[in-house]
Amino acid sequence: MSEEVKAKIFDRGFTTKGVGKATGLGMALSHQIITEKHKGTITCTSEYGICDCIAHQLE
Repeated sequence: MSEEVKAKIFDRGFTTKGVGKATGLGMALSHQIITEKHKGTITCTSEYGICDCIAHQLE
């Protein structure tokens, strides 16, 4: 994914899908649950055009 997309991936309402196809809440909610409820971390590492990886760590 591009750096622009990666910078917004955990923003509430952000989606790469067309209008009416997604709400843009999935990654934002995942981020909130993992960081606030479980005191963990969630990160995105990606090299454009090769691989996307979402990793989380819980305490």
